Amino acid sequence: MPDVDPDGLGRGYGVWSIAGARLESFSPQPCTIHVVYSWKVAQKLVLEAFEDQSSLGETSEVNLGNGGYYQKRYFDGLATHIELL
Repeated sequence: MPDVDPDGLGRGYGVWSIAGARLESFSPQPCTIHVVYSWKVAQKLVLEAFEDQSSLGETSEVNLGNGGYYQKRYFDGLATHIELL
């Protein structure tokens, strides 16, 4: 997404995007059921995919303030921020 607010002023982030990762599957029997296994495992896999890449900037953990149960799995509200250069 372009870094522009409603007033047309940039916030200094350049071009950015956001994604949510989770380890999941679909169970076809007896009916199609969406099953989430983990939020943290997927976050770790995404971070590991960028490690040792020249395009990786800083990484940090950000508290989103939305911890709780989602799709019967607990999410602690901590997201991984990954800066790409």
